[in-house]
Amino acid sequence: MFERFYKPDSNFVFVRITGTVDDNSFYEHFNSFVKELNGRSGIQQLVDLREADCNKITVNACVQVGTFEAKATHSHNAKIAILVSTSLQYGFSRAYSMFASGMGEGIEIFRDLNQAIEYLETVESPEEIMSYLHSLQNDSIEIPHLQSDKNK
Repeated sequence: MFERFYKPDSNFVFVRITGTVDDNSFYEHFNSFVKELNGRSGIQQLVDLREADCNKITVNACVQVGTFEAKATHSHNAKIAILVSTSLQYGFSRAYSMFASGMGEGIEIFRDLNQAIEYLETVESPEEIMSYLHSLQNDSIEIPHLQSDKNK
């Protein structure tokens, strides 16, 4: 499942991916994301893959979506921080990032939430972004390891 949370009055987007990810769901997410952004640029994405099962996705899908990402309007002057917890997630994220590297600032892969937030260099401080993520959690949206990452 792909869920997107747009911080009001901000270019920050939190993308949470849970459950099984396959090629079709990846393509659908990307296409709907592009439509939602409607030509906006400079989007700072925090993509949380830590609860995703990537066993059904192919490297080809990562390469294709990464190639489209590099050309997408929202990718200009943008950064993507991808949070992973497994080597498989890291590998697919790496394939994706290699082909999307033509975009704005770039893409980095992290295992630590605080480092990922700092990398994005959002207009808001890392504390404000963390506070926003906590507000999502208070709205019954589970963000794994949020409490433990806060104390690091």
